Amino acid sequence: MKKKSISQSGFFNLRVLIGLFLALAGGSLLAFTGNYEYVGAAPKGCGLLVGSGLTCGWPVNTWSAQLASNTVQYTFAVSQPAADDFALFETHDPWGSTFIKDAITATGHTYTEFTPADLATVNFSDYRVVILNWDDTLLDKFITPYTAAIPALEAYVGGGGVVWVQAAIQGNPGDNFPVPFGGQGLGADFSASDDVVDPASPMMLNIPNPMQGNSASHVSYTGLPGPAHTVVINPNDNQPVLYDLQFGGTCGGTPTPTPTATATSTATGTPTATATGAPRATPTPRPRPTPGPRP
Repeated sequence: MKKKSISQSGFFNLRVLIGLFLALAGGSLLAFTGNYEYVGAAPKGCGLLVGSGLTCGWPVNTWSAQLASNTVQYTFAVSQPAADDFALFETHDPWGSTFIKDAITATGHTYTEFTPADLATVNFSDYRVVILNWDDTLLDKFITPYTAAIPALEAYVGGGGVVWVQAAIQGNPGDNFPVPFGGQGLGADFSASDDVVDPASPMMLNIPNPMQGNSASHVSYTGLPGPAHTVVINPNDNQPVLYDLQFGGTCGGTPTPTPTATATSTATGTPTATATGAPRATPTPRPRPTPGPRP
């Protein structure tokens, strides 16, 4: 079942928006320094995918709130008009934190909260941005409904929607999962320090380089389509831990999805029970353990 959040503020964080909308010659508003360049505002029919293995929900990081705010404002700015603002899918508040929820309401927007099971029934087109917040979550708590929903998520992005997969999952090596348009997230690829390779990205405004934490990221990505734009990497293996991908419309070539490995789940002890039934009660905050083994 869903829960609707009411906005607490009608004002945008101007500092973030100024950094987001860079003034470029010829009226271009958005541009990246990487090999996939965004020219001008995202045109209608041009969707966006953001994939992240950074521990955005870990409250000990000095940059979690800033990263959440940047990404919320970036994804909303390039989204298309819809009946509602954000659809937020999660099983609980990761590590007891609410950085993403707070960033949404602080910028004058609203979110509707869903469980992974709701992926089968929610009309994504009712929302400007769809967030899949799998931080601090065991693979078996979301993998089945999430994998089944990938074709619908791809269709939504192809029609101009924005999907943000926030996936610093809890798990062991081999706890891998597919991502829309090809590629997979590699669970338990822990890193204590990640390198920002595109500091011009709107998601990196006022973010330190390197991004340090315990851990800074839990997941890296492989097998991504060619147009995927890397923003942050795990320097241990040089694999992306934060990337984005424009899709459809006039953004450029349509990426061909690459084959994805069958998702596997490694037993990780007795999982914490999650609330079921309708309506869903607000989950009791879980203890805040160190997020996975240090690299």
